[in-house]
Amino acid sequence: MFSDVKLCSHIWEKMRRNVILKHVYVYLLYSLQVHSKDSSHMKLKVQDNTVILYASPFHMDFLSSDTPVMSLNSQGLLKYEQYRSKSKNE
Repeated sequence: MFSDVKLCSHIWEKMRRNVILKHVYVYLLYSLQVHSKDSSHMKLKVQDNTVILYASPFHMDFLSSDTPVMSLNSQGLLKYEQYRSKSKNE
């Protein structure tokens, strides 16, 4: 009996954390503002955090208070494939 209660408690805690995270993500998504954009990049801001998306080659820079925190594909080495739906034979 005790293990069932413990399992239910564990599941409830995971669900509660997921709901809180979803609310945070939704808040961040709706508070996201396009700060500037041109043909080469777009700058998005949430409070003092900034994401800069570059088109060619694709990469993203994440900044907090104008300090670089992380960069995704900064060297342009990621390879991308076009999305293909599965055929019936596969």
